[in-house]
Amino acid sequence: MKISVLIPTYNRKDILRKCLEGFSRQSFPADAFELIVVDDGSTDGTAEVVNGLVPNLSYRLSYIYQANAGPGAARNRGFRIASGEVILITGDDILPQEGLLAEHWEWHSERYPEKEIGILGFVTWLPDPAPTPLMRWLERGGQFNYPVLVHGGIADWRYSYTCNLSIKKQFLEETGEWFDESFPYAAFEDIEWGYRLAKKGFSMRFDGHARGWHEHWTSLENSLRRMENVGRSFRFLKNSNPELCSILLSKTIPKGILVRMVLATATWEPIFQHVMLPLARFSEKRFLFSSVFGITHHHFLISGLRKEGLPIE
Repeated sequence: MKISVLIPTYNRKDILRKCLEGFSRQSFPADAFELIVVDDGSTDGTAEVVNGLVPNLSYRLSYIYQANAGPGAARNRGFRIASGEVILITGDDILPQEGLLAEHWEWHSERYPEKEIGILGFVTWLPDPAPTPLMRWLERGGQFNYPVLVHGGIADWRYSYTCNLSIKKQFLEETGEWFDESFPYAAFEDIEWGYRLAKKGFSMRFDGHARGWHEHWTSLENSLRRMENVGRSFRFLKNSNPELCSILLSKTIPKGILVRMVLATATWEPIFQHVMLPLARFSEKRFLFSSVFGITHHHFLISGLRKEGLPIE
């Protein structure tokens, strides 16, 4: 088996169906890869959907159900049974383009056969329906930042995007660097893993041709809620990896004295609620207002930090 595709999932049966069907249309030989779905406690009938698809799929699929334990635990469960030389981690909301697996395999087997080199593929929003200005902002640094990467260039640990990332099983087994299972949300568990791998010599090359469509329509409210969870997840990061937590906090909290003063006073909240948040809602589907999107998301990240009693000074 050349590639094991690992997909953790949770209550996304309809999108997962499209994802699994997409892997039947790969240019890569169907008998050269397997797909492992780890269901992290779904209650929406995911098992029935997956089991109903199995007879019609051209590749081998393994389905594992576990009680809800978070994305890190789900991926580790998949690692344990993966038999491929290369493990590709992707998401249940990523629809693979036809050449996705062929690209990953070529780069691992021919361009970068070294065991310590992984491949980061490219993910962008599904074009139909057209992504909103907010969603375009999210993939230009708000959540992902693919535009700064150069095809064939190095992508460091900050780009450990587990929606389209492959690693050689040998390196994973030799280093023993699996995901930390203490993270309850999909926040920091991937970048923390990438940081530990990098300290063991792991590096990634960016393959802009290994593409997947991201079918995950996102609203402003959902994005802000996610950002608050990111803030709250700093507590888990601090317990898991204090060194990395310190690095990321230093880059997250604004450095300007005036900005710090505003964030630390009660005068900011009414300005945010009556000016910035309405402006972000107005802009969400009309035009890309980077500064307003950035301020509102940062506000919710700070809110998450405060709820966990973490310092912002």
